[in-house]
Amino acid sequence: METFLNYGLAWISIGLAFFLGITYITRKMIRYQPKRRSFWISLNKCLRNYHKEVGIALVATGLLHGLN
Repeated sequence: METFLNYGLAWISIGLAFFLGITYITRKMIRYQPKRRSFWISLNKCLRNYHKEVGIALVATGLLHGLN
């Protein structure tokens, strides 16, 4: 069970970090792809709504993974 928690929390942390990375990339794509700017702006607005909660969840899973 302990091994499952270690690997499970590690993969959850990776997924949350990937989600936060996508949020950062969409901000950069708004500037560098002017033809699809409206798509990147709408995607960024959707992702921005959950940015704080996902960041807190990333810190929490990182702490649980480290303490386990």
